[in-house]
Amino acid sequence: PVSANIALVATVFWIGVTLFWTGVVFYWLSFQVEMLEPRFWLSLRNSLLLTLTRPLQTLVFLGAIALATLLCVILPPLVLLLPGFVAVLSITALRELVQPLLKAREQANKETPNSTA
Repeated sequence: PVSANIALVATVFWIGVTLFWTGVVFYWLSFQVEMLEPRFWLSLRNSLLLTLTRPLQTLVFLGAIALATLLCVILPPLVLLLPGFVAVLSITALRELVQPLLKAREQANKETPNSTA
């Protein structure tokens, strides 16, 4: 038998790991779709980093998916719309979260002089 404290810690740990991995997978396919030349490990790395740098936004998106899934349980015909909703939400979230990072990188490239003369 396992003590109640160890069981509680293990449960909290696995819930955290499950939420983290679900967040990674949420962004992974969108990275694959948006890349000109999709690469598995690069997409996985980018989705890991995005999940780590934006945990609150990721939890909000996962909560929206959970609510949509609950709505599909209540109204079963809506299950036909769930995959499209998740895909659109994922791609939109990716574009909105990555856009400021790309602008910052572009600004940094403009500020550094090009020394390839």
